[in-house]
Amino acid sequence: MSNTPAANAIIWLAVKPLLRVAFPAGVGFLLTKTGRFPASGTRAASVLILNMTLPCLLWSKIVPSFNNDNISALGRSSSRPSSTKACLARWEWATTPTPKRFRYGIISSYAFSNWGDLPTGIAQTLMASAPFNGADDEALAIAYIAIFILVNYITMFPLQYTGADLNFTGLRCVRMDYEKPSSIDPVLERRYEEGEWGTAWKWVNRLRRGMPMAWELLEDKDKRKDKMVKKEEEDLDMAKAMEEVLRRENEGKGGDVNLSPDRDAIQSRQPSPTRSTGPQDTDFPALAPTPSLPSSSRSNHPSPYVRVLHSITTFFGSLVSPPTVALLSALIIALIPTLKSLFVYTSESSFHPTAPDGDPPLAVVYSTASFVGAASVPLGLTVLGSSMAKMEIPRPISRLPLASIGAMAFVKVMLLPIIGFFFVEALVKHTGMVAANNGVLRFTLIYFSCVPTGTIQIAYSQMYAPEGEANNSALLSAYILVQYVVYVFSSVILTAMALKTIF
Repeated sequence: MSNTPAANAIIWLAVKPLLRVAFPAGVGFLLTKTGRFPASGTRAASVLILNMTLPCLLWSKIVPSFNNDNISALGRSSSRPSSTKACLARWEWATTPTPKRFRYGIISSYAFSNWGDLPTGIAQTLMASAPFNGADDEALAIAYIAIFILVNYITMFPLQYTGADLNFTGLRCVRMDYEKPSSIDPVLERRYEEGEWGTAWKWVNRLRRGMPMAWELLEDKDKRKDKMVKKEEEDLDMAKAMEEVLRRENEGKGGDVNLSPDRDAIQSRQPSPTRSTGPQDTDFPALAPTPSLPSSSRSNHPSPYVRVLHSITTFFGSLVSPPTVALLSALIIALIPTLKSLFVYTSESSFHPTAPDGDPPLAVVYSTASFVGAASVPLGLTVLGSSMAKMEIPRPISRLPLASIGAMAFVKVMLLPIIGFFFVEALVKHTGMVAANNGVLRFTLIYFSCVPTGTIQIAYSQMYAPEGEANNSALLSAYILVQYVVYVFSSVILTAMALKTIF
């Protein structure tokens, strides 16, 4: 390791990465605000990142960086993101005042951070210059970051399906706010807004929960519910009319068979739009059972065997994605010296085949992956800036649950970095799980404790919302925006502390 940098050098090293990542993010912000980077463009860029540039970046950095000597650090770096997600998800239930319409999405906001382009850009800038070792440490840092990306990807997508009826993992949290919405009592909300319990309680309720949903939405839901109930009554009346027609036809034929179906049976065969699908009421219509199926098959939930089988197939199907395949294949190549020597020169093997130009035979594959992967971080930061530009903050500010927004910003980008810093130092000094001379791993683990919620959750919140229904995207934008404002300062402080401790 190099000698400890001077105080002014440490401050500059902490600020410089933010300046570098701010340029592509600022370009994305300005292009979106001026209408030159439409929503279709950001979606296309995201597809390119996920399916081409990110896999190439991970593959090109892991192959030369890992070997049989440092692969043990892989397990240590993978344990950190998993434990962080679990702690943050449980923290929310105990400490954060949560808006009723954002009860489950807030868990996802705590657990899933921007473990992608933002910290990768910071690490690339910092590792490329002293006191780190330039390109070698840069590649090693991205190799460690790949584990965070892998854990984030697996917990977000494959693990959102399980055999349980209620599952709060992955993007399932985002969907739950729409699938099982809270029962909002408009009368109680109006009594708060009218200050029935006093002006102080009115503003305390706004501070903790935000203003209630717009009365128009509540009235529309009541109208839709009344319309569905009215349709059910009309269907029942039609069934009774059919019963009367059949009875008269039977009497005209001299028969005495009672063709009158039981009223309750008729009612049970009608769609029940307001039937609860869980422990709480929902405004979304339930699926009507098929009359031709046996009563045992009329349940809204499939059998446990079907759910478990669906979970297994979904999990392994989601693993077959370009980033995961790139990461796993790169690890296999990196740990087999003979295979690795086909792509890059390595001293781990005595086998050194060459192409006519003197490079390894498959060096062109490695150079191509490096070339394409170099576009991943700038493109991702541009999409990040575009996402920030499209955020819609509710007006007035009193509509927002300011206490909840402040609590999340405090926990994710102020309190958690402090805990992460001392946690990593404990791993170094007391357990030996992280080597004291492995500055790249130490910095990566410390810095990843200070990352705000990923903006991609805004898109998922819009995607999962039923058509015509209000979604949580504007509310979530306020949470994320405050985190990024605080992050600008907390990340600089954390970087300076980490560099001062490591070197």
